[in-house]
Amino acid sequence: MARQPKPTALKILHGDFVKNPKRRNRAEPQVQAETPDCPAWMKGDARKEWIRIMEEIKSMKVMTLPDRAAMEQYCVLYGTWRNALRAVAREGAVLSSEHGSYENPSSKIALRCSAEMHKYLCQFGLTPASRSRVNVTQETAPARMRRQR
Repeated sequence: MARQPKPTALKILHGDFVKNPKRRNRAEPQVQAETPDCPAWMKGDARKEWIRIMEEIKSMKVMTLPDRAAMEQYCVLYGTWRNALRAVAREGAVLSSEHGSYENPSSKIALRCSAEMHKYLCQFGLTPASRSRVNVTQETAPARMRRQR
């Protein structure tokens, strides 16, 4: 599978255009950073995580309205992960039956949710490794846009 293209905003933050400014994608849509409100349908741990993580994201200015669905998915995964962890704590990691012992299905759910949550956190630059790849520079707009101001 081919690597996903990097958004121009990240290329600017990484300094990719310092050597070759002509490689900039001038046709890429520009979206204003904005933090959407928590969806009314979101409840429990998912809602608490939305509120918590939006505080972090506001200061980073990486969230836009089109990113709302991805953040909703992350928060729903977070809620499912927390529920699965509670079930494992209540029932144990290994269960017994008349046929022998087996792994608690909730621990498998928690593991899958954890892996998926990590992917979303990386997309938003919310892990130490993903944050370390972003270098903030003064340039935030294409040169021709700065001249028009």
